[in-house]
This record gives sequence, C-alpha cells and structure tokens, in this order.
Amino acid sequence: MTRKTLLLLIAAVALTAASCSSDDSETTTSTTASSAESSPSDEGTDGSEMDESNEMAELAVSSTAFSDGAAIPPEFTCDGAGTQPGLTWDHVPEGTEEIVVIVDDPDAPGGSFVHWVLWGLDPDESIEEGVEPTNATNGVNGIGQPGWFGPCPPPGGPHNYEFQAIAVSESPDVAEGAGADEVRAAIADTTLGESALVGTYERF
Repeated sequence: MTRKTLLLLIAAVALTAASCSSDDSETTTSTTASSAESSPSDEGTDGSEMDESNEMAELAVSSTAFSDGAAIPPEFTCDGAGTQPGLTWDHVPEGTEEIVVIVDDPDAPGGSFVHWVLWGLDPDESIEEGVEPTNATNGVNGIGQPGWFGPCPPPGGPHNYEFQAIAVSESPDVAEGAGADEVRAAIADTTLGESALVGTYERF
C-alpha cells in the first residue's frame, strides 16, 4: 500500500465518523424536542385542566339565623316566637326551575318529624327571616299544618334539624298541602342538586 493510498483511506474513515456523529446529534436533538413537546408542564394549555378546576361548585344552602352545626336560636323554636329562619342558596345548577325546601328532625322519638315543606321557590331569590316567600307553595309539616313549625323536642338531649335545599328542573306534580314523602317521590327524577344545613336544638 502506497503512502498516498493510506492517506486517502484515513480521510475516508474520518469523514464516515463525522457523519455518524452528526446523525447522533440530530437524533438527540429531535428526541429532546419531542420530550419537551410532551412535557407534563405543557399539559392543560389547551384548557382541559382549567376546565376541571373551574367546574361549578355544588349547590350550597345557608341560613342567616345560624351556621352549619350550630344551635338554632330559641326565637325560631316553640320556646320563642317560632319565626321561620332565613335561607339562601349558592351555586344553583344550570337548568334549575325552582328550589324545594324540606326540613326534618331525624332524632324525633317516633321517627323523622317534618318541620317544613316548601316548593316553587325562585332559584335567584332567598327566604327572608319571618317573611312568607311569594309564589311558593307550602306542604304540610308533622302536625298536619302548612308552613314552618319550629323545633320543639322533648328534653333529653339535642336534636339535629336538617334544612334541605333541592334544585329541580321542573315543579313537582303534587297538590298544595302535600307531605314531604310525596314531594320527594315527585322530584326523584328531576333533581339536579341538593344540599343540607344542620342546626341543633335542645330543651331542658
């Protein structure tokens, strides 16, 4: 082998090695770019994660008379004037036609005792303390009368009173003066959301 031939062979090997190195670099760059495109930090830029975090909150009911889990003031019970408490609701589901309110005492000696049944309530309004809601319909409470009947438990420990607000897509097909069970059955297939506020009361 002549010196000239040897030099040409060495040059060819060097060019081949340089070409392979360049291909590896391009492959590495391409892989890195692909990884960057699928990086978790970029997920959600199309709005998917934002949509999940901004989902509408569930229906929530609250009272101007007491907070959840707190004692109901005597003025709203049989030991006071028996005034109906104020109620308000937030995060009403889309498509709600009206709000239904049912209040009962599951701790009553004879089983759950109903204190209030009311439907036809405007989703955009609230119940004012001591004011009969307009355009709403009363069912009967546990003593067979329409309207609010304040807590009046027997002595022996506190009772829990569940104030349920139920969002429905259509008005229940029941007559005025219907009971809680009848109303619940009528709205079973039209309920969009519900929430409960619990107040306690004890007599000595």
